[in-house]
Amino acid sequence: METLGTKMRALRKQRGLTQLQLASGISTPSMISQIESDRATPSPQLLEQLANRLGVELNYFETEFIEKSDELQCYRSAKEHMEAGNYREAIDLFQSLSWPLAPQFRPDSIYLDVATCYFRLGEYERAANMYESLVELGCNRSEVSVVVSGYYHGALAHRKLGHDDVAIAYLERAREIIRTHVEHYSSMSIKVGLSLARLYLQSSHFKQAKEIYLELLELSQTYSSRVDFATIYHGLACSSTYLGEYDDALVYCERAVEEHQSLQNIGNAMRCRINRSLILRMANRYDEAYTYLQELGAHVNPHDSLLRTAIHHELAQLCLQFERLHEGIEHTEIALTSKRLDRRAEVALRTLRIKIFLQLQDLVNAHAELDRLEGCCKDDATALPTDYVRLKCEVLHQIGADAELIKFCQAQAEQTISADENQEQEIAPFTFWIFPRQ
Repeated sequence: METLGTKMRALRKQRGLTQLQLASGISTPSMISQIESDRATPSPQLLEQLANRLGVELNYFETEFIEKSDELQCYRSAKEHMEAGNYREAIDLFQSLSWPLAPQFRPDSIYLDVATCYFRLGEYERAANMYESLVELGCNRSEVSVVVSGYYHGALAHRKLGHDDVAIAYLERAREIIRTHVEHYSSMSIKVGLSLARLYLQSSHFKQAKEIYLELLELSQTYSSRVDFATIYHGLACSSTYLGEYDDALVYCERAVEEHQSLQNIGNAMRCRINRSLILRMANRYDEAYTYLQELGAHVNPHDSLLRTAIHHELAQLCLQFERLHEGIEHTEIALTSKRLDRRAEVALRTLRIKIFLQLQDLVNAHAELDRLEGCCKDDATALPTDYVRLKCEVLHQIGADAELIKFCQAQAEQTISADENQEQEIAPFTFWIFPRQ
């Protein structure tokens, strides 16, 4: 089908005119080029002037012009709704565009916009399907950047759906494609790497995470910003910590603090400082960690309940090591009053309280905390801590609930037998603030 642009190009060549000659006095050669390649639509006034210069009636272009104008207006309206946060209206308008699309529209751009709208509406399954379509489109057209974008954004959608294994597979594929097309090394390679490393951290694959962070450190020298340096150093500190490389972890942690401070990211700098105390504790430098954390507490914004929760949780961990058990309970009680307490944080604190109450031989409170722990994970058993089974068995044994203990052990044995060994999933370290934000 002839478009407005092809009609105009054919007429211009028939008249023996160059783009400069056609544009003279009424437009620019660049605009004529865009109109002829269907990358721009002329205004009604300009179209009439061009028709006169080409020696044809306006209605020669009019039908095509009206169709294109309607499509363009629909697209612009969709983008406006999208920018205003009216995602449902934007989706309806995008989907009302005629297919196959007019030449001035890029299918990958439409796919990405529709997927983004679904993502922001929280309809992650639909968003994931659109991103898969984007990958397929990019493969069919051999457009590497489109394929990588589809894999990256698709991974984010699958993370929201809890499909971390799929997200990792998508990001690994994107990383592989970028490596084999070095001309596409850009900020996208940093985004892909940061997301993948974070997923590896959360699934306890610390060696893989550290390898990626080290690779990103080299890449970011060329392609990234100081914000990425801070995140990378933070990630290196975390992965080194859980690999037992504590001296390296402390160095990386200090670099992360410096980078965040230079950017005035006070909250993130404080997160890294709290992590420093965790590194010291894991390195069995308990006195140093306790003193450092006590001093740090005086500098935390009193309105930042998340950081205060983290500090009190870490102090309680140290109190358990020092056998300052009553002080440890006090710290957990303060932390549990936080207004920003999510389930992961509550699970960590409840578990710690069970351990401390068992040390105190306070079996009534230990059993009560066990009930609270199970209550906050009743809709998702995977949220229970790795040592949940051991702690429950110990509590039931200590209180003499032998019948309940036997029943629980039998249920656990049945679950173990029926579990698919191939689907075994490692669980992230039992802390709730250490990982870098993306």
